[in-house]
Order: sequence, then structure tokens, then C-alpha cells
Amino acid sequence: MRASLERAISARRLTTRRFTASLGLLFAVWLNVVAGCRDANESGIDAVVVGNSMAPACWGEHARVKCDECEFSFRVGRQKDKLPEKLVCPNCGYRSIHSSKADPQPAQLVRVDSQNSASSRKLGRWDIVAIRPSKGRPAMIKRVIGLPGESIEIGHGEVFADGAIVRKPLNVAREMRVTVFDSLFGSAEVLRRFLPQHGARDWKVMDGSWQFSPSSGSSGTQWLAYQQWRCVANRLPRAQPVPVEDWYAANVGINRDLNVTHDIWASLECQIEENGRFDLKLDRGSASHRFALDFATKSVTFDGRSYPMRDSGFSSSRVAAGLSVVVEVCTFDRQMTLLIDGSEVVSVDLTAADGRAEAASYVQIGGVTSKLRIERFRLWRDIYYFDVVRNRKLDGSIALRAGVDEYLLMGDNVPISIDSRHWPSPAVSADQILGTVSLEH
Repeated sequence: MRASLERAISARRLTTRRFTASLGLLFAVWLNVVAGCRDANESGIDAVVVGNSMAPACWGEHARVKCDECEFSFRVGRQKDKLPEKLVCPNCGYRSIHSSKADPQPAQLVRVDSQNSASSRKLGRWDIVAIRPSKGRPAMIKRVIGLPGESIEIGHGEVFADGAIVRKPLNVAREMRVTVFDSLFGSAEVLRRFLPQHGARDWKVMDGSWQFSPSSGSSGTQWLAYQQWRCVANRLPRAQPVPVEDWYAANVGINRDLNVTHDIWASLECQIEENGRFDLKLDRGSASHRFALDFATKSVTFDGRSYPMRDSGFSSSRVAAGLSVVVEVCTFDRQMTLLIDGSEVVSVDLTAADGRAEAASYVQIGGVTSKLRIERFRLWRDIYYFDVVRNRKLDGSIALRAGVDEYLLMGDNVPISIDSRHWPSPAVSADQILGTVSLEH
């Protein structure tokens, strides 16, 4: 497959030259230097972000909005300094937020550390870097996806380096994930996102949250399923279950085809009885995976195999005290990882079992023999990587290659970013990289 893709690169470059020229640099993230080196010993530069091709990691001028229904606060990008008359809440899907309520926000100020330039140290994959302006390309910030000498392929939402899937460390995945849903910001409509499955009679809404209390004579696992709603501008009912898709609040007003993503991160904050047990089930297209969390034996069973919880007594003591524990499941980059109170318990390669058929229900919570109360449920998605021409997905993948002293770069806001996928010369040489970018400034 790679050979055929590489033969197509030269033909693609003519197309992307025209595409880049027609768009100009409307969606590029530019850096306006507002303060140079403060003294001879300080090599940092402060810069203002212009544009939203790195959103939601960093923002140019944008607006902050609060949903009238669920009170979820979110940010939206302004295209040509305008917003649509009506905005949609990405959390509950409410579609009648008037744009006059949006609060304009200034562009984010970031710090560029030239001591961490590619010429002074080896950059890591996923570093955010600033690059110098060059012919046909302004100064901008992007994320490193390809290292010197690598052949990078992008397809089906993933990045591959020299034929192997690239996986983000958990701290990087946490930084890059995109919010899909948070039950803390809810109403009666939000509670409808969870549906007891057939025969699950012991799941009930009490005091504004879902609770499981096994009745006398009940047996087996009773499932409560989360279903994603259509939280985008659309004439179809928002409460209709749909797959998680790669929609960006930063791109309101831009019409494009959305991609289904199976790379999700779910967080369940819950109270469970001491020595209790509950189950989790995740559907990824045609593949389904199940966890059984047993706090009596301090073990987790995943698809029939047992693993120790390795919580150093922290989670067990919280359960004994009647406090909440946080259980997280991440399926980014075709790998499934389970964490309990921040400690990694299970990490399994899903490459062989990966399913790609669309599925509307991704996460199910199983009540077994113990009382269980869901305090908070949150869901994020991974960035879905794809090639674009006029903001539409191409069939197949794209192949890019970096030279010995070159890097390949992309923006986190994949649909609108102008980056290595579009530049006539995809790779950026080390001497063109100003340094790494710090977002906490």
C-alpha cells in the first residue's frame, strides 16, 4: 500500500499547491512577536496566536459561550470575525444559544523557548513548536508528528511511523483529548443519555444521578448504556443516538463531512459499596471489551484475564470510607488502558481486534451485586487524523517523509490546519524551528 501511496505524492502536491493558494493562510496559526528577549540571558519570546488551527490546545481570537440549558461553558472560533446567529452546545446539543451572548476573548499568549530549538536539542514527537517564516509560509505553531528520517502515513484517524502505529503517552493523550460530554453540566435531558438495557430493572434515577441497587433475587449483570447525541447544527433530532464524531467547536460555521472516531477516553466517578464489584463494557465498532472491577479481591478481569489493581490501598481506603473513586478507560491509538484513581491497571494492544463499523453505544456500566452511584461521567475523544482537500476526507491514506534533519508537523485542528499535508515541501528543516511552545503562560 505504501508504494502506491508514495507514487501518488507528486500528483497530490500540485493539488495541494492550488488548495493552499486558494485558501491563502486563512486558517494558519501565526505568531505575532509582541516582546523580544528580555535580557541577554533570556532566550524566550512571547507571542500572540492568530487563528485556531491548534485549537483546542491554544486559541487565537475566539468567544466564550455558556449554554442556556446545561450551563456548560465552551469556546468557539470566529470565522472572519463572525459567528452564526445560533450556536450549538457541544455537551447537551441545545441549538438555540444566540450568538449575541458570546463573550469575545483575546488571542492566547504563548511562550516560545528558543533554547529548545531543533538545532539545540532533539525534539520529541507531540512537541508543540514554532517555525520561522519562509517563502510561501508565515511564522506559525504546529505539533511534531514525524521525526527525522521517518516515513509517516496518516489514515483512518491514526498516525503510523515506518509502518507502526504511533501511540501517545497518557500525559500527552490527556493534554490533546477533546471534550465530548460531561454529566456535571446537566439537566433532565442529559440524564436521558443513559438507557437501562433489556432487563436492567435495578437502575434508577435518584437525587439527580443514576444509581444501582440490586433487588432481591436479581442475578447477572444489569447494563446502563451511554449514548452519544447529535450535538452539532442539524435538522435531525438531537436525542437520536449517533457515533462520536470529530466535530470542533472552533469550526462553527464551516460545513464538512464528519468522521466517526472510536478512540475515546471515558471517566467514571462513582461510589460503590466496600468489597463491591461493577463491570464496564466498551464497544468499538465490531469489537466489544469487558472489565470486571472487584474491590473485594482487588483485581480487574479484562476479557477473561485477571490483573491486580495496584492501587497501594488508596482506592480501597476510599471505597471503605464511602468516598468516590475515579475509573478511566482510554482507547486511543488502538490501545485500551484502564486507570483507577490515576494508577494504570491494564494496558492492552487492540490492533488485532480493532473494529471499524459504526456504533452508537460506546460505554456501558454494569451493576452486579453491589450498590453503585454514578457521581460524574465524562467523555473525550482523540484527534482524528486525515488528509484534506477542500475540507473533505480523501479515500485511503497519505504518505509523508522526513529527511535526516527534518520534521513533519500538523495542527491539532485537523480539518482547517495548513501543515505538512499541504506544503509543497512537507518536511521542515531543524534550522527553521524557532523552539518549543509553552501554553501555560
